[in-house]
Amino acid sequence: MRWYWALQWANSLSYAYCSDKHDFKGLSENAIGTGLPIHNWDSTAWIQSTDPECDGPPDDVLQNHLGLKIYSPKLKKVLELANVSGIQYLPLKVRHRSGDEILDYSIANILNLPSVVDLVKSDYSVFMPDDPIKERWGTISSVHRMVLRQKDLSGFDIILPKEFPESVYVSEKFKRAFEAANCTGYGFQEVPLSD
Repeated sequence: MRWYWALQWANSLSYAYCSDKHDFKGLSENAIGTGLPIHNWDSTAWIQSTDPECDGPPDDVLQNHLGLKIYSPKLKKVLELANVSGIQYLPLKVRHRSGDEILDYSIANILNLPSVVDLVKSDYSVFMPDDPIKERWGTISSVHRMVLRQKDLSGFDIILPKEFPESVYVSEKFKRAFEAANCTGYGFQEVPLSD
């Protein structure tokens, strides 16, 4: 079994599209990526690139100013055919600077949020009591070397670790399907696993 950190903004097209403006129709982007399904998603929500230097061709994992996972229809189909589950696809209008739309992109709201980080073998920093947000004290602020517990990955192909949901980790099955379809927008760095 092999697992990988999916590096967004890697393996990208030259002069790829990147948004800098959005309207999620009242829903905060912070509600996405919490491991919970979104029930009140407005399919008229949109993102747009207004900078001519960032208005190029779109990657399959779309570059965006919010750091969200936004997948192309091609990548969505590839993952569905590979039986990669645990993703809620939220339809999103993706606009060029001109207002023209790139069709059928979706925010990938990843629902798999298991506790999988080997806190003994990983190297990370935590938020200290001088952080202005008290609820974050003692939680992981950054990871220098991630080690995942192999036994807790069973049944998953894509996850956000509960201990550090800022990063996406994927199985070898996900990586193979992505690369076989020549998708762009993710690079992959293998992560060590513990028993």
